[in-house]
Amino acid sequence: MSASRAGLMATLALGIGAASLASGCASYIELEGHEQFIQAISFSPGGHRIASGSDDATARVWATDDGEELRTLLGHTGGVWGIGYTADGKTIVTASVDGTVRLWSARHGRLEHTLGDTSGEEEQPPALAVAVNPVTDTFAVSYDDNITAIWSLTDRSLLRRIPGGGRMVSAIAYHPEGKLLATTNGDRVRILSADDGRLVRILAGPGGLTHAVAFSPDGARIACGADDGKARVWDVETGEVVRTIEVEGETHIRGVAFDPTGRLVATGNWTGEVDVWRIADGVRVGGYDGQYDRIRAVVWAADGSKIAAAGGDESIRIWPVPSEVLEAAADGGPSQ
Repeated sequence: MSASRAGLMATLALGIGAASLASGCASYIELEGHEQFIQAISFSPGGHRIASGSDDATARVWATDDGEELRTLLGHTGGVWGIGYTADGKTIVTASVDGTVRLWSARHGRLEHTLGDTSGEEEQPPALAVAVNPVTDTFAVSYDDNITAIWSLTDRSLLRRIPGGGRMVSAIAYHPEGKLLATTNGDRVRILSADDGRLVRILAGPGGLTHAVAFSPDGARIACGADDGKARVWDVETGEVVRTIEVEGETHIRGVAFDPTGRLVATGNWTGEVDVWRIADGVRVGGYDGQYDRIRAVVWAADGSKIAAAGGDESIRIWPVPSEVLEAAADGGPSQ
């Protein structure tokens, strides 16, 4: 079991101009143990655990209160690029560039089922991302051959194959009601019917390859991060851009996550910054500077109490979210 330690210090500040609403130092927990780039992270439904997938071909499960590594999930022969908990928190789904998808007991870390050839005799495309339907017993996996597959958690059968329109699907996300599936396809986001894979809407024109996508908790909006250094928030019903957020400097946005209210969105970028933005006016209301390297994934706990990020420095960092941040968003109050 790897050691974990409290991070040095990370700063989260809020304010209007020179006046500060709340400022100070918030210690972060740093989870160390992976030996290569971390590609994906996922909070458990209750937020007490976080699972991670890495290019070191392992997935790991950690306690979020003290950073203790609880389980190492061994079996993949290639990097683990997708990971997610089922809605009941009992199963962890991992997707790997070895072409297989594996189902694990979240409690024991025991491998329960493998989808895909493990003999090495069949050529199969790398699995790039996974999303678990929050309502039905299904999950989606995107593959390097531009296909998104819908699988059954009940009998592990393949239910549907959805073509990616000739473009690689690098990220996927389910609507909170389970009725829609969003996929990133090159420079656009496609919204599909989760029932039959029918194309509902194309959100086009990000201006760069999209690598991250998330629905708001109420399902009314969708956010994506792109290689042009911008995050965009769309209205799901109309397909119109609600807000465009631009990070300073030349960077790529590789992680996006909404807070529980849907009024804030967090972004993680390739230069190692996690920023929190108020969607109503596009103003940055907070940020974490942990001198991080190439953030690949950002997640926000369902209760809003913490944000986690992971990427190139082979560790995961978990920061507490001060109540002032959520209050500022709810009140339309101070920001910087």
